[in-house]
Amino acid sequence: DRDLEDSEREVMRLQSQIMFIQEQQKRLRAYKTKIHSLSSPIRKIPNEILASIFDSACEAQWNLLQDYIPALSLSATCTRWRSLALSSPNLWSRLKLEITSGEIAPVGVHDLDSFVATVKLFFERSGKHNLEIDLDIRGEETDQSPSVLELLFEHSQRWK
Repeated sequence: DRDLEDSEREVMRLQSQIMFIQEQQKRLRAYKTKIHSLSSPIRKIPNEILASIFDSACEAQWNLLQDYIPALSLSATCTRWRSLALSSPNLWSRLKLEITSGEIAPVGVHDLDSFVATVKLFFERSGKHNLEIDLDIRGEETDQSPSVLELLFEHSQRWK
């Protein structure tokens, strides 16, 4: 009987040890994943170079009718990119707006208020930078046009 009890205790001890080692493995795998992401090449790019890349990306042809708006996408990628994008007013100083007699809001923005809020966000984040606004008005004037145009004229002293 005693040998049986000793062997059962030993099995329980070993099972407990196995569980402990398995938990350690889980923690080490999670740590390895974090370390790997921290050492990725993109994290080694200096902020000055990354800011230049952001600037180039935001210079590309785009408009608020697209579902991809570079400055917004860059600022939503990670904490570092958000901080860098928010500290770079030039990224927010370029706007291409298309106002048509149909829809003026960007994809995913279903009302004029959201569209105007997006334009205001760009104006706020651009700080005192001059604004490059490419405005394309097509079709007849709509109820939506005056509020957008009023917003643009509020910042006319900053137009390039």
